[in-house]
Amino acid sequence: MGYDPSTYERAPENEENTLNSTQNTDESSTISLKIVFAVVGLLIGIALGYGAAQLFTDNSEPVPIEIPIDKSNNDKLSKLQTNLDQANSEILILKGRLTSFDETKDLLAKTQNNLDEINRELLKSTNKFNTYEKTIEDLQNELIDIQADLTNANERINELLTVESPPANPAMPMDPEPPAADPAPDPEPAAAIDEKIALGEIKLVYGTSLIPILDPTPIGESITIETEITNISDERITTSWLATITDADTGEFITEIFVFNIQVDAGKSATLGNSWTPTYAGQFKIEVVAVDNLADKNPLSLTQSKVITVG
Repeated sequence: MGYDPSTYERAPENEENTLNSTQNTDESSTISLKIVFAVVGLLIGIALGYGAAQLFTDNSEPVPIEIPIDKSNNDKLSKLQTNLDQANSEILILKGRLTSFDETKDLLAKTQNNLDEINRELLKSTNKFNTYEKTIEDLQNELIDIQADLTNANERINELLTVESPPANPAMPMDPEPPAADPAPDPEPAAAIDEKIALGEIKLVYGTSLIPILDPTPIGESITIETEITNISDERITTSWLATITDADTGEFITEIFVFNIQVDAGKSATLGNSWTPTYAGQFKIEVVAVDNLADKNPLSLTQSKVITVG
């Protein structure tokens, strides 16, 4: 066997390394055991402490801790809550009243608009009425003038128709009086009226009202003359209503007023009439009769008459 110097020199180096490794291993094992023992001791201490605590601890229930509450604050809070509730209630009431007030205000506005519209319509109607009244007044004035002209014309005609006897001449002998004429025969009795209309009494009122006229009645006041007619026949009749007005003192014809071509069924009644305005004072006779028509004037009823005084 030969000698290898490299091998001889390395042997101590390996031994030294082995020794170092052994020392390191022992040191690590020693540290790990210390830690384990420390942990185990700590756990045992905890267990012993817990057991001692269980032995010396009282099992009675926990004592509740009362926190003092200031009752005066509760009263104040309750009072504030009550006041708040009352305030809310009053607010609700005020809201309801405000709503009612708004509705009433709207209703008043609508009513005011309606009143304004009615006032405008009333103003228009008043203007029309005034126009009609003025027209009627003008027509009445024209009628008065026409009646005056007719009166003058009638007087003139009467004057022309009157023949005056020539004055007697004393120098001429008087003509012998003619022999007395034979007495005139008695007038024939009036033909009996075929009465088919029953005529009621004459009613006199002012205008279109129901106010009876005064006695005496004033000049220029319109008088409505009316009567009720009743068909007493068995068939439908067409009749005309005729009123004749004359001066009661002189018998002078004043005017005629009428309603014509009125149809009345058997057994039925109707009220007919027309108006007349006296133009001067005096007494006037009013005669009303129902006739078949205004051309022939054959009476269908008896005549009703009444005398009035104007002054």
